[in-house]
Amino acid sequence: MAVLALTVITTGTLVVAAGPQTAAPAGGPSRLVSVQHFPLPDGDMCALVPVDRFAAEVPLGSETADALPKDQVVTSPLTQAILTFRGGAAGEEAPIRIIQGPKTGIQGVGATGKVAIDPDNNVIMLATPAPGNEILFFARNANGDVAPLRKIGGPDTLIDNGAQREGGGNVPAMRVDPIHNLLLIPTNGRSGGNGSGGRVLVFDRNASGNVKPKAIIVGPVRAGNQFEVYGPNRLLIAHSGKTLDIWKIPESGESTEQPLRIPTPLVRASADTGIALDPAHKEVIIATAAGNTIVTFSVPEVFDRPTTTSSSK
Repeated sequence: MAVLALTVITTGTLVVAAGPQTAAPAGGPSRLVSVQHFPLPDGDMCALVPVDRFAAEVPLGSETADALPKDQVVTSPLTQAILTFRGGAAGEEAPIRIIQGPKTGIQGVGATGKVAIDPDNNVIMLATPAPGNEILFFARNANGDVAPLRKIGGPDTLIDNGAQREGGGNVPAMRVDPIHNLLLIPTNGRSGGNGSGGRVLVFDRNASGNVKPKAIIVGPVRAGNQFEVYGPNRLLIAHSGKTLDIWKIPESGESTEQPLRIPTPLVRASADTGIALDPAHKEVIIATAAGNTIVTFSVPEVFDRPTTTSSSK
């Protein structure tokens, strides 16, 4: 059986690890598959993506993923830069490309936010905080002080990435639905605008300029630091602390439909979580800052068809 490989993005370090290796504790929740701990300073873990993939949202084992050169793309805290490393990078290996400089439009008084990827279009995406409130799109092979290929921004977009606190990166994570050609952007989140407890704006994947969203998930969508999209079932998946929230992505208009909520308590509660999907095993993987733990849950509801999104009892 194939084992999912993971990259845990910590403060200043990429830790490449095999998929969850520790068996779930006896008598634990029936959905709990495994737990894996990392010997890192408490609070360092901040993100989770499949390793050796250009994008977290590329389905595991897909032809697209296998055909792409295997890059790891991250933001550089406090330097307003995007770094690209080769997939097999190890130790103190230098990045193969750096996007940085005044032409990039990357701004902020603290760390940059969460980088996102559109693998089919070979595009790297990054949100900028207020007053810019823009989504920047760079070519995958961009290097140096280069201007973005395009931007989404302006009053009609309703994008509010929040004000950035000094030393912290609070702009939201974003995700692409490659099947329905959508770009999902959280907005109006908790203090700092990082996408927790706010709406999610749904744009055309190739949108540019001051454009209105195609649809809005009214929420509130609480997503920790990240969320994921499962395109085949048109679902947004987020972990809100004690439950996995499965939201249906609307085709148009404002959706007030509530999510399917599945109890998935963490080994240790954490407001800062990362998330990845393993469709092959119908599992959702959560990384937490508190306790530096990766927890794997069996959630076939995300991957099976048909999928409903009414609240579970």
